Formats: sequence, C-alpha cells, structure tokens
Amino acid sequence: EVEVLGAQPYPVLDEGVPLTEVASLDLYRQPDPFRTPRREEYRDWVDALEVATMWTGGFPEPLTFSLRARRHLAARRGAFDVVHDNQTLGYGLLGGPRALGAPLVTTIHHPITVDRELDLAAAEGFKRQLSVRRWYGFTRMQKRVARRLPSVLTVSGTSRAEIVRHLGVDPRRVHVVHIGA
Repeated sequence: EVEVLGAQPYPVLDEGVPLTEVASLDLYRQPDPFRTPRREEYRDWVDALEVATMWTGGFPEPLTFSLRARRHLAARRGAFDVVHDNQTLGYGLLGGPRALGAPLVTTIHHPITVDRELDLAAAEGFKRQLSVRRWYGFTRMQKRVARRLPSVLTVSGTSRAEIVRHLGVDPRRVHVVHIGA
C-alpha cells in the first residue's frame, strides 16, 4: 500500500491512493499570492516560520513541509514500512527511523541549485541577484540534508552527475533508477 503526504496544491492521485493532507498556510495560492494570513490562521511556530521566511523573500516550503511531515510521521510511528521523500530534502526528514518511525528513501530528480544558477545568470542588477539568492536560500539546507542521507535515488546518469557536483553527495551513495524501471 502507498499513502501520499502532500501539501497545497494537493496532488491529483490515482484512484485508491490515499492522500494525507499536510496543510501549509498556502501563501502562494491564487488569487492572492504572497498573502499575509489572518491571525486566527496561525496554528503553531512552523506557521510563523513559514510567514517570516516568505516576508523576507525566501521560499519556506521545503523546510516547513519537512517539519510538518516529521510531526505527522512521529504521531503515526510504526504505520509505515518506509518513508519516500520526493526531493523535499528538509531538515525535518533527518534522524532516520528513530525520528520518522521508518527508514527514509529519497529521490532527487535534479538539484534545484541548477535552477538557482540559471536564475542568477539571468538576473540583471544587484537587487535582483540578491532577491534570487534569498528565494533559493533553501538550497543550502537541501545540500546539507542530501550529504547526510545514507543513499539517494535519481532518474538518470546526468542527474546523478549533477547531484554529485552541485550537492556534494558521495557518488557511491547516489543510485540511478530509470523512470519506469
């Protein structure tokens, strides 16, 4: 059996695959992206962190989703045989089976640091470059987390090479599993 933990916008899944909603504050929803939540929307410190990061130009979702997912998994300790992280690479997913209640398997399709480099190359002016650097601030966390994982799955040899180069993951710990395999 597979169960998906997801945040907004919630994924559309095949029939019979249950979705557990791990709600964020949905700060980027339409028609009001980058909105400021009402006071009564705040549930805990993770919500405050999410808003503070957005207010300062950062993208909070990889970190805040990982913290919420960790809390959810801890509350359901023993319910899962394995936890599969699909490129979140957030601090909340560290700690192994003791923290998550099951072993962690991580897939990285490609390092977001590649997107960051492309956006920085296209950014004109100091202010825009600073904004791009702040938005992609979460990539520092993703590098740190990726390096601490026992193994990483990816979809191609090219992605493997990028993960090794951009994230600094030991090549012996990056395994290619082709899509459809």
